[in-house]
Amino acid sequence: WEEINLLPISTNKVRGNGTNDIFIAGDFGFVTHFNGLSWTTYENLYESNTAYYSLNSNGNLILLVG
Repeated sequence: WEEINLLPISTNKVRGNGTNDIFIAGDFGFVTHFNGLSWTTYENLYESNTAYYSLNSNGNLILLVG
């Protein structure tokens, strides 16, 4: 395990299909994905008035609820 530094915002949901497929969603439209090697943060989803409270994923599809 290795500690990573994410944005200093509230994370509301963590879901995964395995140790190599993890999603995190939170306030300000924060969404990130871990593929087993690295994290990808989807900065194009950032919005100051958006919060994602839940998420689910299936294959290549992710559903965000906010």
